[in-house]
Amino acid sequence: MILNEGELLADGTSYLPPLIDILRHEFVHRRHGFLNDFIEHYPNKKMCLDGLSAIFRQWDYIELFDFLTFFLRDDECPQDVIDLVAAALDKPWSPYRLILKPSTVIPAISKQQASIVKRDLGVVFDSEFDGAKTHLQAALDALNKEHFRDVIRESIHAVESAIRDYTGDAASTLSKGLRKLAGRSGAHKALLDAFEKLYAYTSDEKGIRHSLLLAENQNVGFDEGLFFVSACSAFIAYLSLKAKKPNVQAG
Repeated sequence: MILNEGELLADGTSYLPPLIDILRHEFVHRRHGFLNDFIEHYPNKKMCLDGLSAIFRQWDYIELFDFLTFFLRDDECPQDVIDLVAAALDKPWSPYRLILKPSTVIPAISKQQASIVKRDLGVVFDSEFDGAKTHLQAALDALNKEHFRDVIRESIHAVESAIRDYTGDAASTLSKGLRKLAGRSGAHKALLDAFEKLYAYTSDEKGIRHSLLLAENQNVGFDEGLFFVSACSAFIAYLSLKAKKPNVQAG
């Protein structure tokens, strides 16, 4: 151990596991540092506090939220710590909020919007659509970094992946998969048509896979990114609930 067993910080928080383990994971796996260098960075509780203070004082907001997201997503991070961070950000003057599952800092949205997004994301991340989870997590991370084109692209990829899992067709495009859903899920044609048009928006000559990826295009921002995360997570949550019904054949 770096400190004696049971040694505490000034506020009574233990520097021992899980805190030291999470810091080690972050230093090695996110910053790609060496373990010996980690020990030099955090040899005692004072340098631990100084190092953490420097992160919050000196790093830009993207690096800070990357660190915070990695820390909160660690399997050893206590739930009460996650809840405390969420409560600290959930203030009228705070420009950011924490989505709890997966833990992700995003620009502030209304409580109504946040409630809906959290609900749908909760359903998705409890589903068996592993590819969709990966893409949605990437979309949330991109939203945090204000990489809004990436948000839209990853959100659409999440839907495409979920449809492939649902239909059992690993090679299906989103457009082809939507046609399969019409006969297998009982989904209303108008709903599927709406997503077909949304997919077309991201694929045509003005869409995200073409000119909207160019830096000079200023027509993609937070509103568009949030809409795609919300709409796509809602659709995937809908598919997940459909898949769990015993009278529905997913494949």
